[in-house]
Amino acid sequence: MAEKKPAAPASVSKTYLRSYASAFIYWVCKIGSLTYRGALHYFTLDPIAGIQKCQHTKDGLPRLLYEFRSRKVEESTFVRNAAAISAAAVIGVFSWPSVEQSFWLAKMFWHWSLIASFFSLVSSVQQRLLREFPQDVPTPSALDDVYTQQVMKACMSLVLSCNRMDDQGRYQASLQMIWIWQSSTMLMSYAWLLFFLGYALHILSPIFETLEGDWSRMTIPVS
Repeated sequence: MAEKKPAAPASVSKTYLRSYASAFIYWVCKIGSLTYRGALHYFTLDPIAGIQKCQHTKDGLPRLLYEFRSRKVEESTFVRNAAAISAAAVIGVFSWPSVEQSFWLAKMFWHWSLIASFFSLVSSVQQRLLREFPQDVPTPSALDDVYTQQVMKACMSLVLSCNRMDDQGRYQASLQMIWIWQSSTMLMSYAWLLFFLGYALHILSPIFETLEGDWSRMTIPVS
């Protein structure tokens, strides 16, 4: 029997680099979604995981596609309202007379919050893709219709990747589409986080002014 050749050092190093890169991306996503992890799972990850699992089932898939659409409509309404309130809050803050004396980092956070709110409202346009999803669960007799089957395939292409398959021959979730579907919620949560960070620094501005004054009065003795 022919002996197996040991793996080349280059291939081993590539494997380690790939595993380290995957672990790094995993933890970056884990930390980056701390502010909206519950919404991320409820509105995006869990429905897509269900669609991926039941993509070959005739009865379960239409119900899951309808549920995905329902959750996304609910999410879109909430995100638009929350992002609009966040933008209005920042605009209202800029009218305060005390903002001129705020710590510079607070103003920067508020500007970033306003930008994130606007981008959240703009990115919610992707919810127009929901028009492709069924507005109600098809009847059992309609599941054999060719048009209904084509609609199901078109809907799956908006959440699953046709280029990635698992060991059971099922299409895997599309990372690109997951990013698109969750982007508006992510930006809205970041907008509120930046707003509260700016507000906290605004409250602490007198302390920073005192520390800055003490630092400016410090002199370094010259020998």
